[in-house]
Amino acid sequence: MRVFHFGIFIPMFFIIPLCNAQYWSPQGGRSIALGGSSVTLSDEWAVHNNPAGMAFTQGSCLAASYENNFFTGNLGYRSVAATFTRNSGAFGFRTLQTGDKYLNYMLTGLAYARKLGHDFSAGVQLDAARISIGEGYGSRLLATFELGFLYRVQNKLIFGAHLFNSILPKISNYADERLPALMEAGFSYRYSMKFLATAQIRKQSNHPFEYLAGLEYCVQKTSTLRVGFSANPFRYTFGYGLHIHQLTFDMGSSYHSALGFSASASCQYSFGGRKP
Repeated sequence: MRVFHFGIFIPMFFIIPLCNAQYWSPQGGRSIALGGSSVTLSDEWAVHNNPAGMAFTQGSCLAASYENNFFTGNLGYRSVAATFTRNSGAFGFRTLQTGDKYLNYMLTGLAYARKLGHDFSAGVQLDAARISIGEGYGSRLLATFELGFLYRVQNKLIFGAHLFNSILPKISNYADERLPALMEAGFSYRYSMKFLATAQIRKQSNHPFEYLAGLEYCVQKTSTLRVGFSANPFRYTFGYGLHIHQLTFDMGSSYHSALGFSASASCQYSFGGRKP
């Protein structure tokens, strides 16, 4: 009976989050401020945004992030991540959670990435997704995976691609509901040590193509300003980064003309070098 109830109520998960809260969303204040265009970034959140980016990082890192979508708590994302770089490659762990006691989604993954040559890297991540409905209706645990690639054409130009959940595991028999797949690809160009431009395209199952872009400018060694936008739906984004020794704070905000503001903040502590 609980399985039957779960199949009836699971479509609520697609309705309640409106157009923003999805099964996968970019994480970290830096990514949010850049319009969500994060597929080429080799930073502390690469374990979530594109695992191949971990191969170009140095040292180890612990990170935590919170995103409050439209200032409604049950649409917020809470996530933590950890990465460890070794001679044999980079290892990562991440977990993401959204929802409340009535409807809850959690995504947890273990990742591995390594360089395949001087300028190319690949990453793979094994994921477990758990969807829970309160009031005794039960939960569903799904297994999936994701792949990522990163190619440095030159020191200034980087191409990246990321594929999440290509196997589309079934959530319930009701309307053949399945965990959506996501594909994204893009590039970043570093005009100088202070200026970075990013752009990418993203497609999630049953959603239109999204077009994302962002600009990052290092005002000084410890401070960074960011702006960006995304289309389908259209949003303006902006944010700020503060880097003090091994500690980094990133804040990002976005504005949707119909739904209003969203805000994100993340904190990262590096035990070694940080390579953006």
